[in-house]
Amino acid sequence: MITRPSASIQQNYDDIAKLARDTGAPICLTTNGKRDLVIMDAASFERKAKLLSLREKLLSAEEERMAGKVVITLKVFNTMMDEVID
Repeated sequence: MITRPSASIQQNYDDIAKLARDTGAPICLTTNGKRDLVIMDAASFERKAKLLSLREKLLSAEEERMAGKVVITLKVFNTMMDEVID
């Protein structure tokens, strides 16, 4: 995670936005040396949100599988993976 003082976003928005887009990494903004906010570019956020959603679905499916229920086919799994990767 990249750390910058919060004043830098006010003074250098374009540079911070470019850094977020170029690295895809979250940027932690600090106030008085303490973490205050975390920002990231929209594309990286959306990808992380999709991955988190997929992880939650897979965990739920695994729990159901372990309980003896059939919940997801390989075709459905591959479709879900393709949506996240694209």
